[in-house]
Amino acid sequence: MLFSLIIIETMVPDWPLLDLRARDAAHARIANDVVTAISLAPLHVKIGVSVLSILLGAMVRCLALTAGGSLGRRNERANRLYGLIQRLPGPMAAVVRLYRSMTLLSYYEQPEIAQALLALGETRA
Repeated sequence: MLFSLIIIETMVPDWPLLDLRARDAAHARIANDVVTAISLAPLHVKIGVSVLSILLGAMVRCLALTAGGSLGRRNERANRLYGLIQRLPGPMAAVVRLYRSMTLLSYYEQPEIAQALLALGETRA
């Protein structure tokens, strides 16, 4: 699960900017949503995703350790890695798509995000 959390944290968009408390609460709910959804999958899917998540999470963690700097810079490097993996054939690309899709879906379902997007739309109108 630790590796899943690393993957999810790097896939959550940095926009719209929320205050730190709201951002942390939203990120915790997003991680919980994604981990819960994966845990409800059939056993053979859970095992495959778990094994590949360990490998993917370890690669992302190594990137984060070597990147230094801000979280945005680390996420940018992780996203480049995800893009590279998605272009390769095999199950690892499917795991990246799974995490990316589930993370973004949960992100846009968060009340703080919806409110920030509505407020942005009202200021543009």
